[in-house]
Amino acid sequence: MAFLLWPAVWNGYPIVFADTGTYLSQAMHHYLGWDRPVFYSLFIFPLHLGQATWPVVLVQSALAAYCLDLTRRAFGLPIWTLPGLTGFLSITTWFPWIVSELMPDLFTPLLVLLLSTLLFAPARFGQRERLVMTGLTMFMISTQQSSLPLSVGLLVIAFPLRSLLNRPPRGPLTLAARENVLAPGFAPGFAPGLAPCLAPCFVAAALIAVNAAGHGRFAVSPHGNVFLLARIIYDGPGMLVLRRDCPREHWRLCHYLSQFPPSADEFLWNVDSPIRLAGGHKAVSAEAGAIIWAALRAEPG
Repeated sequence: MAFLLWPAVWNGYPIVFADTGTYLSQAMHHYLGWDRPVFYSLFIFPLHLGQATWPVVLVQSALAAYCLDLTRRAFGLPIWTLPGLTGFLSITTWFPWIVSELMPDLFTPLLVLLLSTLLFAPARFGQRERLVMTGLTMFMISTQQSSLPLSVGLLVIAFPLRSLLNRPPRGPLTLAARENVLAPGFAPGFAPGLAPCLAPCFVAAALIAVNAAGHGRFAVSPHGNVFLLARIIYDGPGMLVLRRDCPREHWRLCHYLSQFPPSADEFLWNVDSPIRLAGGHKAVSAEAGAIIWAALRAEPG
C-alpha cells in the first residue's frame, strides 16, 4: 500500500480537481448535485468530517491494495508477488496518482478487476468474501454515472465468455484432462455469476430512487442529457438543428446562438457559456431532450 501513497506524500497533500469541491460538499451541506451521484460524497464524509482529507487517501489506497490482492488470488499467485505487482504498477502507470485524488475515478479500474474476478474465479473466494466483493462492486458502480453503462457493457461481453469457458470439450478425456477442464478457481454453473450481473440493476434502482426523491425525476441521471446535448451540438447536427428550428421552437439556447464557444467543455462550464446565460444546466436540461431528438430525426446517420 505504501507504493500507492507516494504521489500524495510527494505533493504534501491529496490531489484535488474542480469536481472535488462537489464531492466534498454534497454530504457536508446536505444537497444533491445535478451532475454527480451523492454516494462518493457519503463515502468520504466520515473519513474527512470537514477537517482533513488524508484518511480518504489512506482508505482508497487500502481498497486498491485489496483489489490487487483479490486479482493475485484469482490467478493463484503466491502472496509475495503482491508487493512486486503493486510496485510495478506504481512505477509504470498512473495508479498511485489516481489513488491520491479526491475523486471516484480510482474505482473505474478497480470495478473492472472486481467484476472480472467475481465472474471468472468465484471459487477462489468464500461466500462471505464474495458478498463483500459484490457490495464493493455496487458501491464502485454508484460513484460515477459512467460506471453503470461500463459495468453493463463488461457483463454483456464477459458473461457469455464465462459460459463458453465453462463448456467442457467434446470427446473422451483422460483423468488429467478432466481435472483441467475448468480453470483453477472457476465455479461451474449459472449461480456464481448471477450476483455481479444483478449489481448494476440494484445500483440503477438506487440512483432512480435518490433522483426521484431529490430532483423529482425518475432517472438514473436526472440532468445528464445536457452532456449528450453538448456532443450533439459539437460533434453532430445539433447546431444545424438549432439554427433551423429556433425561429419556430424558441428554445432557451436560441437567444445565444451567436455566443457559442468553440468547444464543448467551454459550452458546459464557462461562466459566460450559453447554458449559464440560458438559466443554467437544469433549465436547459428540460429542453435538451427535444433538441437531441430533433437532431436525431434530422440526421439519423
